[in-house]
Amino acid sequence: MVIHLERKVPSWQPKLFMILNGQMQDMRSLRLVFAADRVLRPLLNESIPAMKQKIMDASIHLFDENGFKSTSIKDIVDYIGVTKGTFYYYFTSKEELLKDIHLDYIEDLINKQEEILVDSSINCTNKLFEIVYMLIKNIRTNRRSARIFIREIRHLSEVNGEEIRDKRNRFRENIQLLLETGIKNGELKAGCRADILTFGILGMTNWGYYWFNPNGEVSAKKLAEIYVDLILNGINKSKYTIG
Repeated sequence: MVIHLERKVPSWQPKLFMILNGQMQDMRSLRLVFAADRVLRPLLNESIPAMKQKIMDASIHLFDENGFKSTSIKDIVDYIGVTKGTFYYYFTSKEELLKDIHLDYIEDLINKQEEILVDSSINCTNKLFEIVYMLIKNIRTNRRSARIFIREIRHLSEVNGEEIRDKRNRFRENIQLLLETGIKNGELKAGCRADILTFGILGMTNWGYYWFNPNGEVSAKKLAEIYVDLILNGINKSKYTIG
């Protein structure tokens, strides 16, 4: 079986092979080849996933600081010291890059969320706490990605945005189903609107990406406890009747 690699061979490599085989004596070509070798060898020695991730990490920083529209591809490649050719090796456009940043973020959250949901050793209330806690802990490592996810999705085309919205809806619907299960089995109060409560939970946790300091006075776990206590018990000491 012959395996065809999709990676493009740099234009200078055939010349290098010719020199090594004694087929090229042109010293100017020789100097050009080895100049290219000094520039490109670090990129060739760096794995594809590592370079792609480096571009994504730089873009996350710049998109968060300056916004997607105000950040150019030149800004990104200059930030990490590579060429536009390197960028286009991994991404066809800035929008494709933004889509990949969104996918990485939401797929990671869904994986963590669904690990909690399938844990049969804890009840619905504790699963709710673990999901809220997971979202708040995520602020330490993925604050910038979360803000881009919330703020920059409007820059994706209808096709690219649809894939992201489908996954975002899946995350939301998982929480809603958890609440509905809790209501059905008697853990949570009957008559609650699980759909509206879900939006409220996501609103509280998502806003934390703008104000919560993981190194501050309140820990991520304590904030999760405050939020879940508020969701389950409210803040009124006695029953409050509206109207």
